[in-house]
Amino acid sequence: MIPGSNGTTCHRRSRSYIERTLKPYLIQAGNAEELRKALDGRPEFEHGPGLALVFVQDRILNPEVLKPFSRIGIPVFGSCAAEPIVQDRVFANGIVALLLDLPPDSFRLEVFAPEIDQPALGRKLGQKMASSFEKPSLLLLVAPGSLQVSPEPVLEGIFQEIPDASVFGAVPSSFGVLEKPPFLTSTEIIDAGVYALILDANIVEVKGLAVSGWKELGTPKRITRSRGREVLEIEGIPATEFYSHYFDLKPATQSPVMNHIDPDLMAAGEYPILLRNAAGSEVMRAVIQMDGSQKSVTYGGEIPEGSLVRFCSPNALETIELSVREMQGFRDSLSTQGSDAVLMFNCALRSRSFGQYMQKELQAIHRLWNLPLVGFSSWGEIGTTAGQSCGLHNTVISVVALRMLEKPGHTERLAQNAETNEFPSHHPLEDARPNFNHDQPTRFSAADIRDLVESTSPDTESAEHLRAEVSQLRREKRILGHFLRLTAGDLEREQQKSDDLLLNILPSTIAQRLKSGAKNISDRVDEASVLFADLVGFTRLSATVEPAVLVDLLNDIFTEFDRISQELGIEKIKTIGDAYMAAAGVPEPVQDHASRCMAAAGSMMDHMKQINLKHGLTLKLRAGIHSGPVAAGIIGTHKFSYDLWGDTVNMAQRMESHGEPNCIQVSERTFELLGRPHSLIPRSVDIKGKGKMQTYLWQTSS
Repeated sequence: MIPGSNGTTCHRRSRSYIERTLKPYLIQAGNAEELRKALDGRPEFEHGPGLALVFVQDRILNPEVLKPFSRIGIPVFGSCAAEPIVQDRVFANGIVALLLDLPPDSFRLEVFAPEIDQPALGRKLGQKMASSFEKPSLLLLVAPGSLQVSPEPVLEGIFQEIPDASVFGAVPSSFGVLEKPPFLTSTEIIDAGVYALILDANIVEVKGLAVSGWKELGTPKRITRSRGREVLEIEGIPATEFYSHYFDLKPATQSPVMNHIDPDLMAAGEYPILLRNAAGSEVMRAVIQMDGSQKSVTYGGEIPEGSLVRFCSPNALETIELSVREMQGFRDSLSTQGSDAVLMFNCALRSRSFGQYMQKELQAIHRLWNLPLVGFSSWGEIGTTAGQSCGLHNTVISVVALRMLEKPGHTERLAQNAETNEFPSHHPLEDARPNFNHDQPTRFSAADIRDLVESTSPDTESAEHLRAEVSQLRREKRILGHFLRLTAGDLEREQQKSDDLLLNILPSTIAQRLKSGAKNISDRVDEASVLFADLVGFTRLSATVEPAVLVDLLNDIFTEFDRISQELGIEKIKTIGDAYMAAAGVPEPVQDHASRCMAAAGSMMDHMKQINLKHGLTLKLRAGIHSGPVAAGIIGTHKFSYDLWGDTVNMAQRMESHGEPNCIQVSERTFELLGRPHSLIPRSVDIKGKGKMQTYLWQTSS
């Protein structure tokens, strides 16, 4: 409570709203004594002491803060906060509490100590939910301690027990004050474990939405070694060295360092990684610890080994536009009766990254709801993003709307209060009073949001505030600039990999034409030579060996065929099962195309002798060559293929199929281009569709 602001105000509401209200009562205090006075002045609740949602800034957190609540028997569901949030602003150096008139039989508070088997802990919690209420909802605070507790396996256990559970929550936070930020009960400060507020969803409606808006930067990175939340290697590089290299950080110390303790690591944490899990959903993961002794980086949630991730960064205006637009849609989707109060979990890294723009986002969201709103900047947010299942997030802003449903037996008593249409509610800041106008909700256009973001306010322009922001911006500029310079190099290397891959698929001149924007690539080549080579006996062999052995054998054979083709300057076109097709004189014309194909076929025959010796086989090769005009071009738009068409291709294939094992059969045109060598034996062959044709056969020596 702000000193001197201890008055009580009343706000008129419609009867339908009164019948369902939680009678939210806001308190803001600078210390335990101010808190005690504010609690002494609270209105009397209908259902007993109710429940207090409490968020205490890390700098003033101590056991004295809890005594005012325990003294008068108000249960507390609370957290340590790097930044408590009240209404439309961060409440620096203070305590924020929202008192709710909850019937004692509508909620349960349970503390769970850390367990090695964290899914089992989650299952216990799920069982407690199921035994408490027919239709339970859950608000959750997870204090990791020394990383003994991770929200994700706990959630996994909960959903094993109650697959459709409605779960929202956060991870307590601190900006460099407390190494293990705790959660709070009315009597204890606990830095490791899980604190559960189980609500009867038949009495209290709980709905929530989380929004991120971070944009991807740079190239994808592969997590090459990890265990749970701890990543040991990224792209084969020790994780700490990767971060030091990309984010210009000093070398990691031998002892673990938390991001809320080390300013540089916290700044690097503002560039989280985007992870797409097996189910297709997306989550952000921010770095929370570096350990030089293990060369590992620990994130706010699990990172599966082999994951492909990308670093991300926000554009403040675009991100705020997205969050306000989605929050507006979420608000409109709720019951026509509206809500009673709003709980907010805002990522602490999001807050730091946005700087003064964070205040603008809070103002817009509060104006959307026009209700009592409390929360805090957290180290992790549990909730549901649009179109996704519930999970742990980083970088999101999450709201949870609470509404008391009509409870049998209460209507008559509430109706008596409705005669005056008034309920007391304590709001120490005049401009923080909600007007509870549910008939005319605030709506924002894109232009409205831009105007709000670009406006200035005196309380965010103090010299101290600006100095802190300039210092932060300098650190972020250094880190981001270094990251982008290295990422530019990554992009060049990725482009080179892409070019090399394209060259493995297409001839270099064709690949260059594609990169230059050419479409429908097709050429007529006046004369080229086409070579087909087929493995004789391979089909019979394939029925007797394991697929892996078969693939290894083909790879051994065709890899050498590729080398021969490249060495002689002929173009591999494709493989068709156990057949190999190549051509010379395409896409670039050459005079000696027939000689090149003949030399390649001879080298392939020699290679098959080595293959048989190596593998103890008796495979034979049959080859055919024909020369003439061809049409050449690109087929496909996603999986490119350079291919040849025309009678020359058909004739080359028939030269092979009508040939003999361990022989090369060429057409008369190819024979002439070879200079009519005496080593080739003339023969007459009946070619399907062509009749009798003169061909020439070259036989390899045994």
